[in-house]
Amino acid sequence: MCYSSCFSMDTTNEDNLVVSGHLDGTLRLWSVITGQLVHQIKDLHDGLITSVSISNDNQYVLTNSQY
Repeated sequence: MCYSSCFSMDTTNEDNLVVSGHLDGTLRLWSVITGQLVHQIKDLHDGLITSVSISNDNQYVLTNSQY
């Protein structure tokens, strides 16, 4: 469960994951199959995460913040 608003999402090509960037500066990874939170990185940014993008090889996630 997540109590922070999501501002951006991207999906992986083959791992059935969704990556989401949130108001609280946390990056979250979700399973498309189960809908469960798989992993999160808290306080990745001081401000809200405005965009996320997964690399074509699913190895990297690029994030951007308002602050």
